[in-house]
Amino acid sequence: CIRKIIDIGERADVLAVADFSLIPKMMMPNYADWYIKFAKNRMVLAYTEHSKYANEVNSSNWFNILRREDVRWGFSNPNMDPCGYRTPWVIQLAEFEYNDDQIFEDLIEANSAIRMFREGDNYVYVAPEDLQPNTERLVIRDKSVELVALLESGGLDYAFEYLSVAIQRNLKYVLLPESIDLSSEEPEYIELYSRMRAVTIKGNITAGPIHYGVTIPKNAQHPELAAIFVKYMIDEFGRSVFENMGQPPIKPAIASEISKIPEILKPYC
Repeated sequence: CIRKIIDIGERADVLAVADFSLIPKMMMPNYADWYIKFAKNRMVLAYTEHSKYANEVNSSNWFNILRREDVRWGFSNPNMDPCGYRTPWVIQLAEFEYNDDQIFEDLIEANSAIRMFREGDNYVYVAPEDLQPNTERLVIRDKSVELVALLESGGLDYAFEYLSVAIQRNLKYVLLPESIDLSSEEPEYIELYSRMRAVTIKGNITAGPIHYGVTIPKNAQHPELAAIFVKYMIDEFGRSVFENMGQPPIKPAIASEISKIPEILKPYC
């Protein structure tokens, strides 16, 4: 969505993304003056009642289920989608949580061209343009929501998704520990997340808690109406909608710089 604005010149009144850090990194100061963090999320492993081993999978064994040769699973493209570049971090963090240093190699490296290496205390994976997934075992799509249809049709057994997507699509899901699901704001977990890095064709990214961001681009044709819509997103009613859809709102929302946001939004930030 950001690329459409900054590369192609499309005009948008409101821009919202699943990783707030993309706004300051890619849009500021030329295409936006501010952003607001408005909602959280967490990574889950989604599946259906028809998935192989659906009656067996849980938060303690999911990585071993994915290792099984007859299981087909997926995630979105790390070069195209925040959920995609977050998935390898979850899998690397799982090595620490479950004391198993083969999880990333067995699930990611054995089935794609993505490679992980150590850089001091940090873990950095490289996602080439051609990811070369072994489609017998691993499916990669540009966006995480594209995997939902494959789950529902039986083309996939498991897919990494956001909790909100799983709830809204009535999927079963494995809740992962906070140490790996990128949801915690506890200092010890934030520090652990920050050791996860990614090198993608779009640039370098560092892991952190999942916070969604919104802004009104400088090229907005209707900035006043856009501000009313953003208010609707972050006011009491908007927050209740997010809550009901499995996506905890940030209350109050967090503005990058209060002085730069529209007046109508200041009471909610």
